[in-house]
Amino acid sequence: MRDGEKLVSTIAILFLAAAPQIALPQTTTATLLGVVRDGTGAVVPQTQVTARNVLTSFSRSAQTDETGNYLITNLPVGDYSLTAERDGFRRFVQDGITLVVGQNARLDVVLTIGAVSESVSVTAQPPNVDTRSATIGELVDRTRIQELPLNGRNAMALARVVPGVVTVGAPTAPTNGRSGPRVVVGGARDTQNEFRFDGTSHQNLTHNSGLNLPSPDALQEFKILTNNYGAEYGRNAGGVFVAVTRAGTNEFHGAVWGSCLSLV
Repeated sequence: MRDGEKLVSTIAILFLAAAPQIALPQTTTATLLGVVRDGTGAVVPQTQVTARNVLTSFSRSAQTDETGNYLITNLPVGDYSLTAERDGFRRFVQDGITLVVGQNARLDVVLTIGAVSESVSVTAQPPNVDTRSATIGELVDRTRIQELPLNGRNAMALARVVPGVVTVGAPTAPTNGRSGPRVVVGGARDTQNEFRFDGTSHQNLTHNSGLNLPSPDALQEFKILTNNYGAEYGRNAGGVFVAVTRAGTNEFHGAVWGSCLSLV
């Protein structure tokens, strides 16, 4: 093999090896998409659309294409505000947007004629209808994690509330290599699930079993995909567990938990 062919082969191998690591973090984020129109229903291209996390000030922007469509990907979960700006129209602002892990939130925008210095403000959550993905699953959100009773404080026990989950075994602490969470989803074996935590694999590869999630105080939410999930989750035939930790904000906050032992 000549030197040039060796170089091409080496680059190809490195690219294939790096591809899974590039794709994994995308599974813990959300997406905003929609169409920008004016008051007559005509699409408005070249509109600057920005999604900003109101707690961390993180933001991502996109421009609408010639059909008025915009797509903003890789948004960490949290509360957002969306703005749309275009010369000749009032600035559009929508607050009250909460994005969860793996969500494809559709938010269409209607611009009204006026100066950019003027603004139209709306407070509303986008409809919870996914028009971009056919994946079937359910979210165990922060409210459930915080409010539902947990014997042993193992959040994996909350998988019981998801349709399609048949049985759940969630020990407080694994005692050996086979004693982690045992979850049966849709009739598959408990060793046929895939577990992702903050975008990385979260399972015992020797026995193909899951690992415990962190303390409920550190866990933001997790989603269980039960059917029709995308190719990035093609490793196993059972359910797919996608969990994310709680993120920091611009303001200091924290929590304390502990136990007290009394000796008589």
